[in-house]
Amino acid sequence: MKNLFRQIAKVLFCLVVVSPALTSCYDDSELWGAVDELTDRVTKLEADLKAQADAMSSLLSDGSTIAKCEKQADGSYVVTLSDGAKFKVLPAGTDFSALMTYVEVGGSKYWAVYGPTGEVETLKDAEGKNIPVSVKVDVTVKDGKYFLVINGVEYETGYDVEDLVQVYESCTPHTDASGNVYALTFSFGEGLDVTVSVDGYKGVLFKLENASSMALVSDYFVPYGKTQTFLIDKEGVIEYAPIAPSGWKVVERADKQSGNTYLDITAPSRELVATGAAFAGGDLKAVAIVEGGDATITKLTLSAEPFKTLDMSSTRLVAEPYTGVSKYVYGIVPEDDFDKDAVLANVEDMVVSGSEAPAGYAVAETAVNLSMTEIFGGDLDPEKRYTFFVIPALYDLEAESVYYLDPEMLVTYSFGAILAKISEPVPSLFDAEIAVEVVGTDKMWAGTSVKTDDLFTNIAYSITNGIQEPVSVSLAYSGKASEFPTAEANANVDFTPGTTYVTWLVPFDPEKTEYTADDIVYKEFATHPVAQGGALNVTAGDPVVTASTITFPLSAEGAEMIYYAYLTEDEGGRLAATEGMDEYKFELIQESERCTIVKADEVEASVSGLIPESTMWLYAAAVDADGKYGKVTCVSATLEKVKFNSLTVSYTNVEIGSDEIEYEIAVTGGTPVRYIYWIGTLNDPFWVKCGKTRGNAEKYMAINPEDEAITKVMRANGDISADGKIKITGLRLEEDYIMMVLAQDESGLFSKGAYKKVTTLAADLGEVRTEGSDLWNTAKSTIVLDWIEESFESAASQGLMAQYAFNFSCPQDYTAYVMCASDTYFEDAGLVKMSQIMIEIENFASRKYDDGRTPMENGVPLNEPDYYKDGVLRQGQMMNVYSYYVHGLPSLGFATYFAPDSHGEGNCIYWDEDLGQDVNYQRALNNIAEHCTLAPYERRAEAFGLSGQEKADWAQALLEAYLPYYENAEPILLINDGSPLTIRNPYGTGVNDKGVVPDRVIVMLKDRQGNYFEPMMFEVPDYFTK
Repeated sequence: MKNLFRQIAKVLFCLVVVSPALTSCYDDSELWGAVDELTDRVTKLEADLKAQADAMSSLLSDGSTIAKCEKQADGSYVVTLSDGAKFKVLPAGTDFSALMTYVEVGGSKYWAVYGPTGEVETLKDAEGKNIPVSVKVDVTVKDGKYFLVINGVEYETGYDVEDLVQVYESCTPHTDASGNVYALTFSFGEGLDVTVSVDGYKGVLFKLENASSMALVSDYFVPYGKTQTFLIDKEGVIEYAPIAPSGWKVVERADKQSGNTYLDITAPSRELVATGAAFAGGDLKAVAIVEGGDATITKLTLSAEPFKTLDMSSTRLVAEPYTGVSKYVYGIVPEDDFDKDAVLANVEDMVVSGSEAPAGYAVAETAVNLSMTEIFGGDLDPEKRYTFFVIPALYDLEAESVYYLDPEMLVTYSFGAILAKISEPVPSLFDAEIAVEVVGTDKMWAGTSVKTDDLFTNIAYSITNGIQEPVSVSLAYSGKASEFPTAEANANVDFTPGTTYVTWLVPFDPEKTEYTADDIVYKEFATHPVAQGGALNVTAGDPVVTASTITFPLSAEGAEMIYYAYLTEDEGGRLAATEGMDEYKFELIQESERCTIVKADEVEASVSGLIPESTMWLYAAAVDADGKYGKVTCVSATLEKVKFNSLTVSYTNVEIGSDEIEYEIAVTGGTPVRYIYWIGTLNDPFWVKCGKTRGNAEKYMAINPEDEAITKVMRANGDISADGKIKITGLRLEEDYIMMVLAQDESGLFSKGAYKKVTTLAADLGEVRTEGSDLWNTAKSTIVLDWIEESFESAASQGLMAQYAFNFSCPQDYTAYVMCASDTYFEDAGLVKMSQIMIEIENFASRKYDDGRTPMENGVPLNEPDYYKDGVLRQGQMMNVYSYYVHGLPSLGFATYFAPDSHGEGNCIYWDEDLGQDVNYQRALNNIAEHCTLAPYERRAEAFGLSGQEKADWAQALLEAYLPYYENAEPILLINDGSPLTIRNPYGTGVNDKGVVPDRVIVMLKDRQGNYFEPMMFEVPDYFTK
C-alpha cells in the first residue's frame, strides 16, 4: 500500500504534463488505466474495512453468530455471519493495528479508538454521549488518511493507507485436528478478546460457564490437586471419548435440569508429578464420532503450572499466563533484602486486601514483556545482585477472601544486573550517529542490520547456536551506526538512503544458554530518503560503444552519489525527449533492474550483454549531501552492427521424440571450426531477452557465445559432432521449442543462425484414470498417509527448512510414485499440461540416490584406519558407507514404491531395452562390487598424497574396514510388501508468512496393466505449531 496516493499523483501529473504536448500521437490510455487501478485499490480497502466494521458491530451487539468460515488459498478466511453479512479475515503472520476498539461501561459496549500515545479514547456523538457498538460505522479515505464515519460525523483514526490496519487487532482461528474451524477469537487490544463459535460445527467444544456468558477455551490452568469444571458443547456428536494427560482425572456429569453436560477435571498432585507418575500438563483430547460418520478431534491444553511462557534473564521478563490465571504478581528486590515470607506477605496484602504495591512490585492479568529496569522502576546497580519473583494469585469462589496464594508456586530468579542502552539515533543520508553503553558484562553480540520481518529471530538463532561470536569491544561507544561494534562486523550491510536499519545488541549473560528475540536491545532508524530539489546535474561524456556494450563517463562535482540506469528505447526513449518530469524519470532509474548507485561524484557507467543495433538510453541523476537530486540527464547510444561470416547453416534431418530431439546440420560456404547452439521454450528468459526474434537471437549469440544460457545447454548435451549431429535430451513432452545453431570459422566470426521451431511428442501413458472418475476416486480412497506428529518441526529461521514424516501405504496392485513438494511446485516449474506433470512426477520419484552415512559403534562415529604419510602417522577421517537407492530416497521425500514383481521393462523409466536391464540398478551393483576391491581405496590413498608402500598399506586397511559393509550389500529397490513405507521430508516449508501450510504429498499410481492415475494431492496438516 506504500506510496499509493503518491503513485496516483504521479500518474495524473504525467497526464497533465505530457498529453497536451502530444495530443495527436500520445496514447494516455495506459496512464488512465493506472489511475483507475489505484483508485480501485482504495475503494476495495474502504469496502473491506466497512465489511469488517459491520461484522464487529453485529457480533458485539446483537448476538449474531458465525454461520460459515471458509479458508482461502492465500491463508485468509471468508466469514459469513448468521445475518448473511460477509467479511475477510486476513492471514496470520502480519502485525496489524486496530482501527477501532471498544470500552465496556456498566455491562454495555461503546466504540473507541486508540489515541496518539496508545490510550483508548471513547467516541462521542454530537451530544457528547458514548456511541454504542450497535451503531454501524463507515470507513472512508480522505487525502490518504482513514476516517470513521458515524451518523454523518467523521472521526480521525491517526492511520493512513500506508499503515497495516484492520478493524480489530488480530483474529485467531481455532481448528480441530482435521483443520476445521470451530471458533474465531477477535482481539481489540489487551484484555479485549471476543470468541465466537461457528454454527453447525460438529464436535466437542470446551466452555466456561458463569453468570454472564459462556466463553470458549482452548487452554486452562488448573492448580495442582484442584478441580475445574467445563461445560461441554456436543452439537452433532453421536459419541465421544475424552483422553486426559497421564495423572489427570476426568469425570463427566449431566445436569438434568439444564440439559448440559459437564466435565470435572482434576489436576494431579505436585508430589505425583515429582515422582514421574503424572504429567504437569498436556492436551485433553476429545475424540468424537459425529453425524455422517466422520471423526473429529478437539483438544484443551491443561497445565498445573500457571505460565505458558516464563523467561527470565538479567535484562528482561517475558511472562504469558494460561487462561484461568486471573492475576499474578511479580517484582524485583535486591538479593540481600530478599525474604520469602516478607514477599508473600506483601503479595497477599496486594491481592487480598487491595493494598498499594511496594516499590518494585507489580500486578498483571495478561502477558507482560518488560525490561528488568522497567519492573524495578529505575536503573539497577551492576555491582549488586537482585532477586526476581513471580507468583499467581489463585482464585477460589468458595474461599472467604476469593484470592489465595500457594507458596510453592513462588518462582524466584537471582541475577546480576546488566545495563544496556542505545541512544536515539540521529540519521543522515547513509548512516546515523549513536551512543551505546553496556555495563555488567564484558562482552556482547552486536551489529547494525537492514530491518526485516525475521531479523530478531535470525539474530537469536545465530547466537544460541554459536553461529555468531560475541565481541568485547565498543561496550562504551559513540559514533556511526555502520561501525558499531566494528566496521568489519557490518561489512555485508549496504548503507543506502531511505532505508530502515536496526542497531542492536545482546549482552552476554553467563547464566543463559538460550537467547530469544526478547533479549535484544535495539533502536531503529531510517536514513534520509533521496528526494527532488537538488541543484547538481550529471555531465555525460562521449560513449564507448561496441555491438554489445556501452560505457558513458559520468561526473557531477560535489555529488555524494550518482544514480544511473540503462533503459531500452521502449522504456525511456519517449520520456527522454520530454522536459521536466524528473521525479518520474528518477523513479524509472530506481525501479530498473539495471539501476546502479555509486557513492562518488564520477563513474564509468557501463552495461553489457545488449542486443546489437538496438538503442539504449542512460538516465542519470546526482545526489547532494542533503539527499536532494537535481535534473535527470538522459543520453542515448546505438550499438554497433554484428559482422557475420559467409557460412550458411541448415537443418538436414530432425527426429523428434517426447523428451528428446536429435538433429543433423549441414554447412555451406566454407569450413566451420566450431558450433554454438541453444534450445529453449517460447518463454525461456533467453528467448524473451532476445525479443523472441531470430534476428536478435543470432546477433546476440554471435557476440556473446559464452553467455550462460548458451553454455548451460551445451554442457548438458555436449558439442555438435564433426559430422554435424547432436541429441538434445531432458525436454518436456508436448512443448514448443526454439532451436538456434551458429557456426564459427577461422576468422573467429559466427554465421547467421539456423532457426527451427519444433514441438515434442506426447508420452504413452496408457489409459489415464482422470481425477474425479470412479476408478480414480476408488484408488485414492485406498491410499493411507499416517502422519507422524512428533516428526513435525518448524523452520528455526529464514533459510532453514521445516520437516515432517508419514507412513505411506497403498494396495500392492499399484506402483506408487510419491514426492513431497509445495502446492505451487508444478506452476513454478512451468508445467501446465497434465501429461507433463505426470512425467515430471515419475522422473522425480524414480531418481537414484547414493546415501552416505557414518557407521556408529556404541554411539560413537567410526573413523577410517590411521595412515602414514611421509613417515608421519595421520589420523583417519570418519568413515562414509554408501547405500545405493535405485529409485527414490524416502528419507529425502521421494520414492517409487513398486508393486511386487512389477519392476522391469515397461515399469521402469531407466530400463535399457538393448541391455535388458535397469541401468540404475546395474550401476549400483557395479559400485558395490568395486567397493569390495582395492581399486577405490588406492584412488583414495593417491588423493591423500600417498604413494608406494604407504599407499598400498592404507588401501589394504581401508578395504578391510569397509568390506563388512559392502560384501553382502545389495541395491535398494523399494517393493510394496504390504507394510507402510516411512517417508520423511526435511525440505518442507511448514507454516508460511500467510499462516498456511503449502506443503503437499503428491501421489501418482500406476496399475499392473500400465495405466496411470492422475496425481493425487494430499495437504500436510499443521502439526508444526506446537
